[in-house]
This record gives sequence, C-alpha cells and structure tokens, in this order.
Amino acid sequence: MIRTWISQYQQGTLTGSLGVSKLSAEQLRIRVLERELAIAREERDILKKAAGDSKHELLIAPNYLDR
Repeated sequence: MIRTWISQYQQGTLTGSLGVSKLSAEQLRIRVLERELAIAREERDILKKAAGDSKHELLIAPNYLDR
C-alpha cells in the first residue's frame, strides 16, 4: 500500500482519503516542474564538480611530466 502511495505521489496523482485530489491541475503542473528543476540543478552541480575536478587534474598533470 505504501508503494502505491509513493508511486502516486511521484506521478502527482495522489488523492485525498475521499478520492478527491486536493491539488488543482495548475498546482500539480507546478509540482512536476519544480521536481524537474530540482533534478536539473542536481545534474548541473554534478557536472560543475566534474568540470572543476578535471580542470584541477589538468593543472597538476604537467608537474608530473617534468619529473
């Protein structure tokens, strides 16, 4: 039962105890867009960190070649 609730919540179709959605269509759309934005931000942060790490490696690598 909990898995069903989680699935419905993630899809934005979770309804109240009487079977009536407590969110309007606009509110559901906003929730979906906010979720997508959060994922995009996480991906951006991961890419920023990866780019920063590789930049650091490029700066260090020439020092190893000199030895």
